[in-house]
Amino acid sequence: MKTGVGTLLRVLLFMVLAISLTKAQSWDDGMYHNGRDTMDWRGSAQLYTVSGKIIVDSSFITTNYMGNLRPAFYYLDTVGNGSKNYQLFFGPYWYKPTNGTIKPVDGDSVTLTGIKMTSITPPMLSVYIIDGNLWRDTTGAEPWSGGWVHHSDSDSSKFFCPTDSLSFMHMGPNSMGSGMMGGMGGMQWPDSIFCQFEEMIPDSMPNNSNSNSIMGYHLAMYDSLGNTMMQMGSMNNGKMTMKKSVNLTFHIPQDSLNKSGKTMSEISCQYMDNSGNWNTATVTVNTQDNTLIVSQSDLYSYYRIVPASTTAVENRNTSLPASYTLEQNYPNPFNPTTIIKYSLPSESFVSLKVYDLLGKEVRTLVSSEQNAGVHKINFNASDLPSGVYIYTLSANGFNQTRKLVLLK
Repeated sequence: MKTGVGTLLRVLLFMVLAISLTKAQSWDDGMYHNGRDTMDWRGSAQLYTVSGKIIVDSSFITTNYMGNLRPAFYYLDTVGNGSKNYQLFFGPYWYKPTNGTIKPVDGDSVTLTGIKMTSITPPMLSVYIIDGNLWRDTTGAEPWSGGWVHHSDSDSSKFFCPTDSLSFMHMGPNSMGSGMMGGMGGMQWPDSIFCQFEEMIPDSMPNNSNSNSIMGYHLAMYDSLGNTMMQMGSMNNGKMTMKKSVNLTFHIPQDSLNKSGKTMSEISCQYMDNSGNWNTATVTVNTQDNTLIVSQSDLYSYYRIVPASTTAVENRNTSLPASYTLEQNYPNPFNPTTIIKYSLPSESFVSLKVYDLLGKEVRTLVSSEQNAGVHKINFNASDLPSGVYIYTLSANGFNQTRKLVLLK
C-alpha cells in the first residue's frame, strides 16, 4: 500500500485483522489481548485528553512475561489522592520513539492524549501524545505491530516481535517475487503486503495441547484490504511461498531456557504445515545471542520452540560430544538447587569443584573417572550463604571456570 491511500483501507484492515487473528494471542506492556484492536491499529477512533499524576506499580514484575521480566504497570491519578483512575498503555516495554519523547516516571504530572477504552476497569488510555509531544503516530499501524513491504523494494525489511525486539523477520529486497504467488490459491501478487511476527503463548496454538513447547510464534501477511496472503490449511494455519528465503530469528531468553531445563544446543524449531502437522525446521544456532535462525522461502503461520528430539537408542559412535565443554548452570541465579552440565568427548578423570570469591573450596561435586558423554550434576547449596561462587571443571588437561549466583 503506497503512501496516500485513505483511512478507509486502514479501517478495513483493522476490521479483518481483529477477526482473523483471534488465535494470535500476544503480550504487551502490562496487558494481554487477542489479535488486533485499537491499540495496534488506530483507524478512525477519537482521541481523548486527560491530566493527572503518574503511578508506576512495580509489584507486578515477575519472570513470567514470555520468559522476560514483566514490565511495571502504569496508571494515572486524575484527582490527586493516589487512586488509579486510568490504566496506561505505552506500547511494548522496549518501544522508544525516534523523536526523543520520554516515557513519564512515577510521580510526574502529565497531560496525555490517546484512545480511551471503557470496557475494562479502570478504563485504559492507549497513549499517543505526552505533554504535547508525539509518542507514536496517531494514524495507521502501530510501530510495533508489523509493517509494509512493497513489491519494488530494493532494500531489505525487518519486522520485529512486539514482545521481544531480538526476535524478528528479515526479508531481503525483491522477496515478493513476480507473477503468481503461492498463497490464496495462486492469486496475483499485490503491490504491497503487511507483515506481522508475534510471540504467542504455546497453549494458544492449534494442535499443541500435548506439547512441551518452550515458546510459540505467529506469522501473518495481508494485502491492503486486509485479506490474508497465506494459503489457508485445515486448522487456521497457512503457508506463503516467497521468491527468496526469509530469515526468521527466534530469541530464547535465558529464563525460558532455565525453566525448560534445556540449553540452546538442546532445543529446535518446528512449523505447522497446511495439514496441521508439526515439522522440524533446519536452524542455525547462536549460543552467544540465544537465537535460532530459520531460513525458508515457504513461510507458515505457526512456529514453536521445543526440546530437540532424541533417539530412544543411544548410538555411541554418533552421539559423543566433539569437545570438552562446561555450560552455564541453570537456573542462575538459583535457590537452593541448580544444575551444572558438562560434556566429555572421551573417558576422563573429572574434577568439578565450587569455590567462593576468596578462592576457598566450598564443595567437591565430582572427583572420579567418568565415561564420555553429557553429564548433569544437581548442586544443592542450601547450607551456603547467598553470594557469587565459582565452579571449575578439570578433565584431561581441559580447565574451564564459570560463575553462579545463589540468592536466598
